[in-house]
Amino acid sequence: ICTMLGFNEPGDGGGGVWYWDSTSTATVNIGTVVKPTATVGAGRWLRIFDGAQLNVKWFGARGDGTTDDTDAINLAIDAAFRPASSTVYFTNTLLIPPAVYSVSSVNMTDLRSGRNIVVLAYGATFEGNTADLVVLDCLASRWLWIHGLMVIGNSTTVPKHGIQIGSKGTEACGNNKFFEVQTNGEFVYGAFANYGSETTNYYSCRFVSTGQETTSHCYYGDGQTIMAPTSEYAVVTRLADDPVSFTNNTFYGCEFRQQAGLAAPVWLSRTTGW
Repeated sequence: ICTMLGFNEPGDGGGGVWYWDSTSTATVNIGTVVKPTATVGAGRWLRIFDGAQLNVKWFGARGDGTTDDTDAINLAIDAAFRPASSTVYFTNTLLIPPAVYSVSSVNMTDLRSGRNIVVLAYGATFEGNTADLVVLDCLASRWLWIHGLMVIGNSTTVPKHGIQIGSKGTEACGNNKFFEVQTNGEFVYGAFANYGSETTNYYSCRFVSTGQETTSHCYYGDGQTIMAPTSEYAVVTRLADDPVSFTNNTFYGCEFRQQAGLAAPVWLSRTTGW
């Protein structure tokens, strides 16, 4: 048994209790499975936890608003939601503790496990640090439930979108839910973009765009693929002007705010059935 006080420093939330399993060949992910550099073959340190949820702090995320936490958060997503990357633990819940996380583009694409994928992020903020990327990329994911996250775009490194969901090709995409999720700041083509996620619900969400571009919508719903989606992670095969099924998006108590005189707060194309 080994007790780790923190990941980057004592008390940073990345600590925990581990045990040595000399027979384990589990895939290393640094948050729940660690292989010593001197070990060849079997032998792993395995984190002891109840299996209910993983924490991005376990994977090295600092949340100091300056350090780029993209890789650490993506490792946590892989371990929680992609079984091929986590042969020991597979959970349906990821905890993102309250903090400001500087990120380029977070990879929640192609999450299609057939079960609800839950992200608990109340008090957490993703701030985009790279121009023209999507801060939180959820393209081609289904049954994704995100709670309480704030996504910010700033004026010096303006992201393409704060959040994007929808289809990357011909696959069905939908059954996503967003609870008290917020976007705020500058985005080139829309704070929240939906490229064909069906049966998607939004509860008490707030979509704000303060961008200076005439394309900076609060919510961009594109069922016609007038602007084909782009992704750092998913292979997009949808062509421009290729319509996609786009029905049953429902908003409950949501707010849309746009700087006066610029783009329309909500932009919709071929979104029949809402």
